Amino acid sequence: MKKLLKILALGVILVSVTGKTYAAPEKQKPTVILMEVTKSNGGYWSAINLYEDITYTVDNYDATNNIVYAKLNCEGDGFSFCRAPRRAACSSAASVTDNLISSEAIAQIVNKMIEASEQGFQMGQLKGSKTNKSIISVSGKSKLYFGTASWQYDENGNGKVSIRINEDPTGIASRL
Repeated sequence: MKKLLKILALGVILVSVTGKTYAAPEKQKPTVILMEVTKSNGGYWSAINLYEDITYTVDNYDATNNIVYAKLNCEGDGFSFCRAPRRAACSSAASVTDNLISSEAIAQIVNKMIEASEQGFQMGQLKGSKTNKSIISVSGKSKLYFGTASWQYDENGNGKVSIRINEDPTGIASRL
């Protein structure tokens, strides 16, 4: 019995001296991308969505809530479509966020939302909304994203499109 107690005491001492406890990693909050698209002064070309000056910026990254704020401004009459660039250089946000916001798949979701607003405008809907979902491979893992766009234009095609892209918090796409 004494030997058993000695072995147990020695085991407790060894575990307390050499054993390390590891906390479970904190689950990262799902990514949210908020983008505002502004179209103005398109002149005659705004009817077919062509603009002269297209500016894309990532304004801010809220690391606490994992939210990316971006803007796309399209103005002046020109010959370029108002679209998010497929490969954007973003220097103002975290590098992980740069990889996500500049990915071709996210740009494709954003551009689909802009196209939906333009189609709605061409059908006479000055105000409307559209939802979309896409599975995207990010860093070798599949993630599900939900996109929502709401727009409000005037008769000349000037206006704003607000786009929100949410990562699915359940992570179901990674299990497919």
